[in-house]
Amino acid sequence: MFFFNPLRAPQGTTTTTVELTDDGRTCLECGRQFFDAMTMRRHSQLHTGEMPFNCFYCDYKTNRKESLMSHCVKKHEMEPEEFKARARATFVAKPRGRPKRMPPPRGDMM
Repeated sequence: MFFFNPLRAPQGTTTTTVELTDDGRTCLECGRQFFDAMTMRRHSQLHTGEMPFNCFYCDYKTNRKESLMSHCVKKHEMEPEEFKARARATFVAKPRGRPKRMPPPRGDMM
């Protein structure tokens, strides 16, 4: 019987990109399905090996900001508020959702 472990990339996976289905919520690498594209994008980091969050003090890398905060609090005795302030200045958040539409310019500006 085969058991699927979602925390491990399949053996022999050497790709650097993960193909998605048209809906963007199914991983073609392992077939796992997700409720939204954001969760799928985070899951794809397991297959690609992408580790975008680096420790401020040592060589620790992770694919989740929450894991980095836990590491910094435990290993480097950093306060959570200090971590959040430093992370805000270091990690740039990607805009979510659709861009806001600007109203059309009014003709009576002068």
